[in-house]
Amino acid sequence: MSCDEGKTSWPELVGVRGEVAKETIERENSTVNAIVVSEDFIGDHQFRCDRVRVVVDDNGIVTSTPQMSCEGKTIWPELLGVSGEVAKETIERENSAVTAIVVLENFNGDFQFRCDRVRIVVDESGVVTTTPQVG
Repeated sequence: MSCDEGKTSWPELVGVRGEVAKETIERENSTVNAIVVSEDFIGDHQFRCDRVRVVVDDNGIVTSTPQMSCEGKTIWPELLGVSGEVAKETIERENSAVTAIVVLENFNGDFQFRCDRVRIVVDESGVVTTTPQVG
C-alpha cells in the first residue's frame, strides 16, 4: 500500500459527529485506524500513515477534513536500474522518515505493510528491478 491506495481524504465528514466519521473512515479504508481527538489535542503528533485523526469541537462535531498524512516522498521510479546501495542512500536522504532495506528478488520475508520502510528489490547483480516505494 502507498498513500495513494484507497480513499485518503473525507471532506464530506466535516460537520458530522466524530464517532460517525470514525466508522465511515474505517469502513471506506480498512488500512487505517481513525481516532477522534479534540481541537486542542496535544498528544502524539508523530507521522503514521495507518492513522487518520478526526478533529472535533467541544460538541463532538468534525471541524476539519480528516485525511491520511503522507510524509515526504513515497515512490522512486527513477531508481530502476541503479545499484541497490545507491538507491538506499538516495531514499534515506530524500525521506528521513523511512529506512530503506535492500532485498533480493526472491525475498520471502515479512510482507506486512510498514509506512516507515522501503524495500529495494535487486537482482543478483545488485541492480534495482522494481520501483521502490514506501511499504
